[in-house]
Amino acid sequence: MPRISEYYFFLLILLLPATDLTAQLSLKLGAESGLYVADNPAFANEKQLEARLDAKLSYLYSDLNKSVQADIRIRPELYGNNDLSALKIKSTGAYFQREKEFNWGINVNTYYYNFSFNNTSSDFVVCDLRGDILKSINASSSFILEAGYIFRINRAAADLSINSFLIDLMFLNNITTGINLGTGIYIENFHSNYEPATANETIRNKNTGSRFGPMISIDYLGSFILRGTNYFLFHNSDITKPVSIEYLASFVFGKKISPDFSIMLLIDYYKSSFRFKSNVDSEKYLYFPSNIENQVAAKIGYDINRQTEIYFKCGYFKMDLTASKQPLTGWNLLVGIQSNL
Repeated sequence: MPRISEYYFFLLILLLPATDLTAQLSLKLGAESGLYVADNPAFANEKQLEARLDAKLSYLYSDLNKSVQADIRIRPELYGNNDLSALKIKSTGAYFQREKEFNWGINVNTYYYNFSFNNTSSDFVVCDLRGDILKSINASSSFILEAGYIFRINRAAADLSINSFLIDLMFLNNITTGINLGTGIYIENFHSNYEPATANETIRNKNTGSRFGPMISIDYLGSFILRGTNYFLFHNSDITKPVSIEYLASFVFGKKISPDFSIMLLIDYYKSSFRFKSNVDSEKYLYFPSNIENQVAAKIGYDINRQTEIYFKCGYFKMDLTASKQPLTGWNLLVGIQSNL
């Protein structure tokens, strides 16, 4: 079956403004390798080799009234002697229009992950479509109203698909020079459908629910860069009891410590605490989040020149990509190189 990301990338190229296309294209290539130690018994708690390649093709167009951006990123990954491999394809696109009274935009993000382990394979697909309106209230305040649709599917021995509709309202305040604080509320309604691997499998195959709760964001640009968002969501569905919750956090911190050296801290964290109505294990997998990768990573980079950086990176990671529903978790230490062409 053709992937959503493939259709979407070519659609974006057709819709790009009629400009000098080659002048707007950029290519980023990278590779990293090192050691990881898995702390899940299913993946043998010993040092293993980890390696990946990374290629990202980007297009950017901007004028006084609008901007268009499109990216496609491909990452094949290998994980040592555990017979683990992954292929990750991401494509994103954004259109932003400036009007007299307000600004508006459309954003699309698609992901396709394939994860293989011990002769089994699973696919994870996400298509996230959102539209937003940005309106200024006064010189230091504004609000963003966002509405969207998310489709995601986990395809292994059986298929689990989820359709979600969401509204996200956030108020932005410029506290002082360089610091923006956002507060808001997130509301989502979802419906999941499970297609069993065999006809005689008699478990619940549908689940309907909602996620809602407050969010907060921070954006600082000064002597260092700090950007992050936090969501604290209440989760209600046919298979859960009150109070079930989800917590999402995403932070990026970066600072130049010399003209050639920089440090960065990246946090992508998701945690759920569900209370289930039934003890049937299979029903617990009638829901899964869009973000299936967790990581806490620290990186120190050295600029060889304006286009190329070498770096060391270490941290914790978790990937919920296996067909057996066993996440790959552990710690790694990597060395890499990245070049902008």
